[in-house]
Amino acid sequence: EKKEKEKGKEKKTIALIEVKNVVCSDFFSKHAPQKKDNNHSIIISEEEEETKYQRTALFPWGKLGQEWKGKKVVSARAIKHVHNLSSISRTSPHVQPIVLFVVNRGDCERVRGCDEQCAVFGGALREAKKRGVMVIAFRVRWEREGKAYFDGVLPVSC
Repeated sequence: EKKEKEKGKEKKTIALIEVKNVVCSDFFSKHAPQKKDNNHSIIISEEEEETKYQRTALFPWGKLGQEWKGKKVVSARAIKHVHNLSSISRTSPHVQPIVLFVVNRGDCERVRGCDEQCAVFGGALREAKKRGVMVIAFRVRWEREGKAYFDGVLPVSC
């Protein structure tokens, strides 16, 4: 909760945060594993120069096993949450909706919606950002003993 002054009056700005756990990423073409079967997803980066490649964390990840408004999706629940935040952004001026991606791997330098796995989620995320939903990402660094540490803010592409 953050208090701000607006025309001599104090107003409250409340952050409403939806947290998305991110564990998957793309691969540089030269280092990508072989696809084992149709259920094995491998996303290859479009970057052609290895020296320019930065591993990108991807969300959502999984099979198109659910449905959202007649379309096959990875997670109807994740899409519903993003749509709800978009709605709140339009109707509640004192609430700042936020999608927070928590990247649980230290080898990623940025984050994006995984259109290759679920274009509906990617589209919902882009629309939410246009409507004022903040889209941010933090990276977590894990130690062998199981301790986790904040490891910086990552850029998010929508």
